[in-house]
Amino acid sequence: RAGEATLGTERHFFETGVARRVVLRGASEPVTVHRILRRAAVQTRFEASAQRGLLPFVGRAEEMKLLELELQHAMKGVPGQVAIAAGAGVGKTRLVAEFLRIARSRDCQIHRGHCESNISAEPLQPLLQMLRTLFGIDTVQQPAEASDRLAHELALLGDDAQRFSETLSAMLSLQPPRASMNKAAASPQQAVQALQ
Repeated sequence: RAGEATLGTERHFFETGVARRVVLRGASEPVTVHRILRRAAVQTRFEASAQRGLLPFVGRAEEMKLLELELQHAMKGVPGQVAIAAGAGVGKTRLVAEFLRIARSRDCQIHRGHCESNISAEPLQPLLQMLRTLFGIDTVQQPAEASDRLAHELALLGDDAQRFSETLSAMLSLQPPRASMNKAAASPQQAVQALQ
């Protein structure tokens, strides 16, 4: 069980039972507690806000036009990158969410990663999240099953992709594919260097 103050701003990361009022020894007033049932499906604060309902998206026509232009270039095979920088709370996450909605409507594959500043993250977490979605690897899969899935997906990409098998296995904390269990990189950082 956890109290309101303990859950605080992280409440949306958990599914909880019905709130109960409990009198604690030494406390003058009852406190509200929740039984934590499981981890919620939301991964970010923005997802939690979206579930509660968002206000209409307005005032970003110029930024959206620039993002859509970059999307058109990407859909023609022109490599590029976009950086969105602004102060806290001005709508960067919402702008990206609206842009990704447009990209999905145009049948673009979306592979997205994130880090919440107040929750412990693994090294290179956004990159690893994108790789997991790209290769269809679920974090609850057994390592051998996930390793086989990675090997299958790399085989579909061709011989060029096969040379990254050990490095990707190490990055994703999987056992290397059974056929080649030798020198996988020791850390995600070393694996990124190997991919460069």
